[in-house]
Amino acid sequence: MRPIGRALDRHCPDPGPAADRPGGAGHRLPWLVLSLPAGVIADRVDRRRLLVWMDMLRAAVIGGFAVAVLIYQAHIPDPEAVEAGLAESPAGAGWLLAALYATALTVGSAEVLRDNSAQTLPPALVKKPHLKRANARLWGAEVTADGSALIYGATAAQQGSASCLGVFWVQSAGKAL
Repeated sequence: MRPIGRALDRHCPDPGPAADRPGGAGHRLPWLVLSLPAGVIADRVDRRRLLVWMDMLRAAVIGGFAVAVLIYQAHIPDPEAVEAGLAESPAGAGWLLAALYATALTVGSAEVLRDNSAQTLPPALVKKPHLKRANARLWGAEVTADGSALIYGATAAQQGSASCLGVFWVQSAGKAL
């Protein structure tokens, strides 16, 4: 969510620090609140199904937010106009920021459930001698997906592109593999 918050910060005349908060607080707050309950849920539910449902939920929510941004994109001023001080605050910017917060909280909550179930899945699928390798591959794939998403998001945000939403598609695709 942080690249989208920074892109909004760049495109809106004076959104203040709230534009970056969904990336930090909105996306990380579920880790503080839901970590213990997510572990309980992961122990009581079929982990594979939980993993798939949380990935599908994240994709649907991010897709919905992408559609909202594409619909609203005509009202977002150009970065050059913002830098020159010629842009006015777009009408309805509060709605888009609220959607950003809701997206961050939903994606963050789904990530907590997904990651907790993913951590407990390898011991159920792999024999003990191969467990270290399976865990290393799981975490290697997640770190690679997160790193690729950050690089893509930083590049898109630097160009002022609304395609910074692709950061989540890259990340989700990497974790799904």
